[in-house]
Amino acid sequence: MLGSSVASIGDYAFYYCNGLTSVTIPESVISIGDKAFSNSFRLTTINVENGNNHYKSIDGVLFDFEATTLIQYPMGNSRTTYIIPESVISIEDDAFLSSYRLTSVTIPESVTSIGEQAFSGCFGLQKVINYAKEPQQILSNVFENVGLSDVQLFVPSLSVDKYRTAEVWRDFGAIKDVESGINAVEVGDIIVSGGMLHNPAGKEIRIYDLNGREVYSGNDNELRFPDGFYILQTSRGNRKVAF
Repeated sequence: MLGSSVASIGDYAFYYCNGLTSVTIPESVISIGDKAFSNSFRLTTINVENGNNHYKSIDGVLFDFEATTLIQYPMGNSRTTYIIPESVISIEDDAFLSSYRLTSVTIPESVTSIGEQAFSGCFGLQKVINYAKEPQQILSNVFENVGLSDVQLFVPSLSVDKYRTAEVWRDFGAIKDVESGINAVEVGDIIVSGGMLHNPAGKEIRIYDLNGREVYSGNDNELRFPDGFYILQTSRGNRKVAF
């Protein structure tokens, strides 16, 4: 943890700090500079001390206090799937830089701005789910060093044609409708229908709410959740489902 008297973390403060595995930002910090934690490839978690009124950590990811700006995803984190919280409006420059373990990222409809090189070097990406109805205007370096022709992009049904003509987004290998079959989803042996999940083979699954928080992990044969939308994660990937 940084000292309790620290008020500011400067630009590039922990840039390429490869011995850093976790960091806790004290409540005294009121400003964090550009790329302060970028390219620290062993960094797995960024925590924020309770009482800090300027920054917040959600599941080890750094946000501003209102969680409207995603500042830094720790590139050493081992998760393969990440769902950006629905409160987020802006993704900062370099936010996911070189997070090569990620295979799937979900961008909520609320996101209107994606910074330069935000997903640069995320060469493990196989799927991007983007719920924005209007394609965000992004620079070509947002997905620099990502083979987009091998990545699937899932977007709202009425927006498929918009993404197919939008700069950068049109470079994805396949652009598909994310909403088809949402109320009755079959993923391998797992079926979600009528407000119930049926998992007869007892396969390991995870379920997240739309803020990216894990609400279930296990292999129960039947599950029921409060009404609403969730993200179902199986060995075959992620699907948005309705209970």
